[in-house]
Amino acid sequence: HVLVFGLIAAALVWRVRIVCGSRFQELGRRFVLLLVALGLLLGLTLANYKHVSLWARAHREVRMYVNPTYPMYALIRHLKAQSKAPRGPVTPIAMDAVRGPSVSGKPRMVVMVLGETARAANFQLAGYARATNPELSPIEGVLSFTQMRSCGTATAVSVPCMFSRLGRASYSRARAREEENLLDVLQRIGVSVSWRDNNSDSKGVSLRVPTEDFRHRGVNGLCDQESCYDEVLLSGLEAIAAGGTGDHLVVLHLLGSHGPSYYKRYPPKFRKFVPDCARDDVQSCSQDSIVNAYDNTMLYTDHVLANVIELLKRHQDRVEPVMVYLSDHGESLGENGLYLHGLPYALAPDDQKHVPFVVWSPDTVRTCSETSLRRDLSHDHLFHTMLGIFNVRSHEYHPEKDVLRECRSDKDKDRTNLAAAGPKSRSRPGFGA
Repeated sequence: HVLVFGLIAAALVWRVRIVCGSRFQELGRRFVLLLVALGLLLGLTLANYKHVSLWARAHREVRMYVNPTYPMYALIRHLKAQSKAPRGPVTPIAMDAVRGPSVSGKPRMVVMVLGETARAANFQLAGYARATNPELSPIEGVLSFTQMRSCGTATAVSVPCMFSRLGRASYSRARAREEENLLDVLQRIGVSVSWRDNNSDSKGVSLRVPTEDFRHRGVNGLCDQESCYDEVLLSGLEAIAAGGTGDHLVVLHLLGSHGPSYYKRYPPKFRKFVPDCARDDVQSCSQDSIVNAYDNTMLYTDHVLANVIELLKRHQDRVEPVMVYLSDHGESLGENGLYLHGLPYALAPDDQKHVPFVVWSPDTVRTCSETSLRRDLSHDHLFHTMLGIFNVRSHEYHPEKDVLRECRSDKDKDRTNLAAAGPKSRSRPGFGA
């Protein structure tokens, strides 16, 4: 074996005469070879994009075996992280912020539900033909803003961006880490803020507020060894609504419609759209069955949101309740051969950026015109909308970016106008301490 495959092969190689060109000729040949290889790789990937993208998402560890690119990428990423790491405490923002009273005089109980991978194209309240919102649709006071766009196409970008004052045009991960976000501002002015997570984590947003990880808790059979259904986040929420005396903001970070194993995101009783792809290697499923499984995740999210509203209704005699639901980004489900999400923003289809946005409140939100519900919005509006809900007066509050400002009563608008005027308006009538 050594003789035939070692020595003889080595002798043959030794006898081959290698003719080299000039240094520039050799560089040119290698450059052309590299372009041909990359073109072939790109063509094969695009021709099999469904199988490649879904398989790669399910086996993310494979990228760590790619040599020599991954070690080089890991080194560069580590050096960049070291150079951009915060060198001290975060920079405070909105230091002039002052919180005004609610319209009713009761403490506010605001539950913000942060969705995962929910796209507006499959959301009934945004115009989808299927009944994916059967529980939310009949509830009075539910407002669906149908033209909301995300800050990014991946959770790691969208979540910190949407809670930042920076907006997509000015956002960078390093800059967002170096200054306070919406939760910090609200906590500093006296709002009791808490983050409840059934997803990977808050991507740094909740570092300075009380945070609970609800994964693998096994509450009422809602969890297995891999994950929990999103209803686990409602555990203990009733006690918060019933026991608090001041303003509260509770953020529920859903697992939502996270793929590619969509079938794991909803209990069996929400398996309404069939046949649904019920396997981890979803690349083996038809597009229709993938869409059915995805729509079932939306159906279950609808159920969770309806439960949040019903919980808040039970306590509206003592609190002023608000529910806000907003997804971090959308998802591709086979349109134009694309699946999942995470494409560069400029190249990503609208399905990865167009997300559902729903608000419910019986007290502060009155009516919204169709024009208000259909105007173009983005994650940039969340920071100012949440400040408006808590009637926060600050130079950082921009009323034109408060989505709910046009939906409030005249009395509410007067209060937000005072908030936009800044701290010098403190002595003006109609604004409490």
